[in-house]
Amino acid sequence: MLKTNVQIDGVGEFKARYARSAIEKAMRRTLNDLTSRAGTAVKRKIREIYNIRARDLVKRGTHNRQGMEVRLSRGASGDAYIIGFGGPLPLIHFATTPKTPDADLRRKRRNGVRVKVKHAGGTKRLKRVFVARMQSGHIGLFERTGRERTPIQQKYGPGVGSMLGGRESMDEIRKTINSNAQTVFDRNVRFYTQMARK
Repeated sequence: MLKTNVQIDGVGEFKARYARSAIEKAMRRTLNDLTSRAGTAVKRKIREIYNIRARDLVKRGTHNRQGMEVRLSRGASGDAYIIGFGGPLPLIHFATTPKTPDADLRRKRRNGVRVKVKHAGGTKRLKRVFVARMQSGHIGLFERTGRERTPIQQKYGPGVGSMLGGRESMDEIRKTINSNAQTVFDRNVRFYTQMARK
């Protein structure tokens, strides 16, 4: 877990001159703005490193247990979070060829599947792996565990949590917050100062 402290000039002066409610609104809005910017920046950084689509990084809905979620500060809460949920992602989410079962059948599964998880890494050919659609509709990369047609097991790559927790991702979050903190705070101070004067 990354916790970061930010040095912002002018907070003491703002507290001395304006009502507590205005201070809380300005600080909360600053926190949320910075967290949203950091979330966008770290998704971009992850996609610079990994061959994964943006939509496969985002947690959608309460039933989806994998992905990244930005939780902003609400009400009296003074915290905001960027959270990576779930374990390893199905390998199909990364750059794979073929991508669909029909295409895999046309190839007669003779050449296996080509996978490239990272942009900087080479393409790896998995000879015994094939694309299949489950009864649930899920499409994934699978491998037989024995000589028979079943059982089969799905192949996985890194999870969102591990990608988010990488050194380059953490550095991107820190850099985004620290480089934007003062500008965002000053803008919010001006906004709530004007509101307080009305």
